[in-house]
Amino acid sequence: MFRPYRRCLLGLLLLAACGALAAGEVEITPIPPSPEVIVDIGGKPKAPPDTGPVSVVLTAAQPGHLFTIGQPMELTVRLTNPGPAEKVAMTTRISSSQGCPVYLDMVGVALPEKGAHAETIRFVEARRLPRGPYRVDVVIEGETAIGYGYTLVNVWDGPAEGPHGAFGVSYAGPLDAARTLADLDLFTRAGIGWLRFPLRGWLPQGGNTTPREADIYKTFIGQARERGFALMAAFTPTTTVDPAVDMDRANKDYQESLLAAATYFGPQLPYWELLPVKPNPLFPELRGFRAPELLKGREALRTFNKHLICLTSLETPFQATVMDYAAVGLPPKGDLLGITYNFIGLPETREANPKPPLIELPTITQTCQTLLKRTPPIWVTEYGFEPAKADRLPGATHQGALMARAFILNRVHNVERTFWRHDPDSPFDLPLTNADGAVNPGFLAMRTTLEMLEGATLVREVPGPDGMHAYLFGKGDLSSRGRKKGNARYLLVVWTSRTPTAATIISEATHVSMTDLWGNAVEFDPVDGVILSTVDEFPRFFDLGKSDKAELINPFAHMTPSRVVLQPNGDNRFVFNMVNDPRVFKNNHVFEIHFRRWPNTEEVKTYKAPFNYQYDRYDRIFPLTIPAGARKGQIYEVTADIKVAARRVGLLTLPVWYTPEAK
Repeated sequence: MFRPYRRCLLGLLLLAACGALAAGEVEITPIPPSPEVIVDIGGKPKAPPDTGPVSVVLTAAQPGHLFTIGQPMELTVRLTNPGPAEKVAMTTRISSSQGCPVYLDMVGVALPEKGAHAETIRFVEARRLPRGPYRVDVVIEGETAIGYGYTLVNVWDGPAEGPHGAFGVSYAGPLDAARTLADLDLFTRAGIGWLRFPLRGWLPQGGNTTPREADIYKTFIGQARERGFALMAAFTPTTTVDPAVDMDRANKDYQESLLAAATYFGPQLPYWELLPVKPNPLFPELRGFRAPELLKGREALRTFNKHLICLTSLETPFQATVMDYAAVGLPPKGDLLGITYNFIGLPETREANPKPPLIELPTITQTCQTLLKRTPPIWVTEYGFEPAKADRLPGATHQGALMARAFILNRVHNVERTFWRHDPDSPFDLPLTNADGAVNPGFLAMRTTLEMLEGATLVREVPGPDGMHAYLFGKGDLSSRGRKKGNARYLLVVWTSRTPTAATIISEATHVSMTDLWGNAVEFDPVDGVILSTVDEFPRFFDLGKSDKAELINPFAHMTPSRVVLQPNGDNRFVFNMVNDPRVFKNNHVFEIHFRRWPNTEEVKTYKAPFNYQYDRYDRIFPLTIPAGARKGQIYEVTADIKVAARRVGLLTLPVWYTPEAK
């Protein structure tokens, strides 16, 4: 094998790039050129060869490219060369979800003429990586041959212990696609307990004739039930006429189509969502199938089997739809009300058009109470990111954060169950798994969120600084008697929809465990009932034990700015400061602030700060330098570990980015 040179990041790049903060200065190590830009020795862009680029496909033996924490990474790179035989350089770069480099390797590879060749990437030091999503980029460069490929990998604790009933997938893709069963297997590993799938009814012809699609549905249902999923069918009918043309015939078709499917699948499908059918816009005189037709279908289904449960789901505009439904008695007692929505902005926003369903939820429930004299249980039967935004959607990592936040907010607003749309046929509708079989960050985000909130009930919203969202959940016996016996535990969930910041958490807990969105835990031992943590767009879960006291106030320490972007001739520095006030520490303390830089956390720079409990402050400025050759993007993360007598009371993080554009 032709291997003229090799270099490994953890052996060379990381130890140089991620050294300690020494003498108050942070070093930034040159990073190799971006793998997305392939250049020749002279720095000019290469033209693709006439035969086309080298195909680069990355795979891993682990399903979903999921590596258990503490496990080395091994991936296979398959290179298919359409041109003549050539010796090329293969550069592998592994980076965090935010672009921070953790591994770099370059080897020589001999490509056969118009043939394929396989290489193995072995990253032994991956055993030291924290849980979370990572990206693997591979660049091929030779005299004439070029190529590029990437995939995602995730480091995690392993599969969930069991399914969680509050979250499901609305599987919008083909039910018999090659990857469908692999998707279902991955969903179970994340602890996802429900599946919603599209089911189109049929009209019986010549007795008991059933279409070929019925067998596809039956196979899918059987495979899903084998894996322990609870199922809900999103039903649309097959009809021969629109109600505006012949109402009696349309209702007959609807009911026959529904009952044909219900009879065929029997008790395997206890939940049926009856979807409205919009008319063909080319014929404005048609009306489609709306509330009156859905009611008659529901009545026929109840007559057929009174144990089946139906949902009628609201689409935008929610207020008008719920009034149409409630006016005819939908949903009847014992049934559920569903909501479908595509996100335009953030889950917390109130200004989106159309408005998010949670903003209109009070109006929806009030309408139901007025017209139905009750409020039915509410499920979100399909959440998703607006596919029409295509490549303007948030990146995969931030999609994971938004999914978790939307789910948490649904729990806060008493939405019993949430389904997230997943469409393997759409490149912009894959929140959980990717087209190459790797899982997306949303998979790991929901795996953590479901585990954290399993069995939890909202206790109250916790007020905090502007833009911060904090909710206290309880688990176990939350009655007065249960609390007195110590059978209740409390979980504080915090994030911000604005710029990353920090918050002081005041609690009576003697020990607090914080879990981030990827499953990494940090232990705190409060002093004077106080801890401090960075708060950003990724929810954090604070286990307060038996203490239900939780208060958020402005941070007693912070790093400014909250994100550093280094530029040539820029103000390249950050400021660390601490300020005490009587609400925080009640005694004099000597703080130790340990600064580290991730990915390399072995070298530490420590400072001591004596604090007077009545009022005191500590400030320190850290200059940042930029050596030549730094690569655009995030280059590392600075952490400030704040301790009092070996007890951790605070942990702050500061992402450091670089851009070559001068101010």
